[in-house]
Amino acid sequence: MVTFEFLITDVFDIRGRRGLLVVGTALQGHARPGTTIRDVTTGHSFRLLGIDLHCSRDPELSGFALVVDRAERDYAQPGRLWVADVEP
Repeated sequence: MVTFEFLITDVFDIRGRRGLLVVGTALQGHARPGTTIRDVTTGHSFRLLGIDLHCSRDPELSGFALVVDRAERDYAQPGRLWVADVEP
């Protein structure tokens, strides 16, 4: 197993998208759609719907956006750490 760690920096709810775009930095590992993610603070688990690229005019703010169900809004907060165990 490979550990995936993702630190949230921002969250966007864009009408027309199928879920929340949770922007952050992958600190370790990788994930793919369908991966079960766990919020480190609460232990709450949920499925990753997709992965998107987030681009900014400031290259340091560009990165990955994980797409998660809007029902996970309470767990998608800047500063939170999400983790998952992923098959290599």
